[in-house]
Amino acid sequence: MSPQLPGLWLTTASVTEADSHGLISPHMGIILMQDAEAILRDLAKEEQDLSAALIYFVRNLISTKSLLKLSKILKLSLQELQVLSEHLISGRRARAIPPLHPRDTYIVSPNADMRQLSAATEAFAQRFPTFPSLPKMLNMLSGTPKSYGMFMPSKDHRPAYMEILAWLMRGGWVTQLRTFAWIRLSPEIQHKGYLKIIRTQAERAAAAAREAEEDKQGAEEQQRRRKDLEQRGSRTRTRGSSNSSPMPAGSNSNNDPSPRHMPLPVTPPNQDSPIQTLSSPAALPATSGPDLLSPILSALRPPSRPASATGSISSVRTAVHNPTRTDSPSAMAVPSSPLLSVQSPSLAPSVSAPSVSASVYPSTDPQHYLDRWAIPAASELAPLVAYDARDATTKQFFDAALTLLGEELAKGDEEMEKLWPRLVRYLNGRWALEEISVREGLKRAKVQGLVGRLREEGLLCIVRHW
Repeated sequence: MSPQLPGLWLTTASVTEADSHGLISPHMGIILMQDAEAILRDLAKEEQDLSAALIYFVRNLISTKSLLKLSKILKLSLQELQVLSEHLISGRRARAIPPLHPRDTYIVSPNADMRQLSAATEAFAQRFPTFPSLPKMLNMLSGTPKSYGMFMPSKDHRPAYMEILAWLMRGGWVTQLRTFAWIRLSPEIQHKGYLKIIRTQAERAAAAAREAEEDKQGAEEQQRRRKDLEQRGSRTRTRGSSNSSPMPAGSNSNNDPSPRHMPLPVTPPNQDSPIQTLSSPAALPATSGPDLLSPILSALRPPSRPASATGSISSVRTAVHNPTRTDSPSAMAVPSSPLLSVQSPSLAPSVSAPSVSASVYPSTDPQHYLDRWAIPAASELAPLVAYDARDATTKQFFDAALTLLGEELAKGDEEMEKLWPRLVRYLNGRWALEEISVREGLKRAKVQGLVGRLREEGLLCIVRHW
């Protein structure tokens, strides 16, 4: 393990955001590494395009405000302040830190360079002659951690003590003690969470079963309609063959010379005729060229049947079924005329109900699944800490349990009901509780009150470090 570098600022605070494109987080503050007067003198000597803007920024910089708040106070855009801050940080004139606040807790940094204590004590005495010495301040901050404001004798001393804190942070003497928390889920809440998830899954399974049943019924209805159309077409062709008889040209039974009443000449299949019926396999013609039929129809062609020299009223290729999906009602092509339904019933495509969910989702009743799926009882569970899960199943369980916990906490507490969705996002060990008020724009006292209630009820696991 490499040795520590004494005096290096020690913190886990993230300077940038995931979506800030490398810029400083708008929720971070800026602290000067030198006296403002010295930095202003150096900036006045420099001739740069940003010199005037930097001078204005340094003169009005407040270490207790975030960049987001400073942009409103100084009436500058957030991006402009981020660029100016980056310029000062790159020149080692400033550092990005969480905004200083008297309600936060500060401790002596484990990385403080005590070899510089003697020289730093003299500089501190010259800078703050009427306040406790540097060794005494460090001694106070080395005791039991508590809010920095509790070291102030009165509210009138607040500006001076905040200036002292900025001086201590600048030299790496102190660092912020940050608080991280996780939600502790009781066995009862876990049981309810499991029940909620399984109930949701049961409803989805029942819905899938209903959808499969509807698809099956639709497919069966399409098959029934197709068979009815084929049977009607077969009866029509049968009646036309039995009722046909030779008649003089230009005459008909209704004495109507209109061509639309002229019957079609029908001859037995074993005679040469320009018109053949395709209701039986024997009527399928053979081709001498490339086989244009499907494999199913080609297998039914009589081998000794010579190719007909005449055409057909309906092309065999028209009668070949288009090999599309037949398991959905939209894929079933209904013939527009019985004359086009020239395939025999044995060649009609079979329509089967979708095989989905016949065994996976056997019931359309959600209770069917609730009675069969195992739900752990509360007595079988142990308290569990809700962490920031990666896999979807665990995340779904934690979301359900935390939602139920929030509903219980919100009973009779309107403020908790309103702020719970915003508060619970920070209770996963990834965010310091001190950041909630800054990021959500809430009063620290309000946040501390909500967090205090959770701690009193034993719902939080607390860890504190820099």
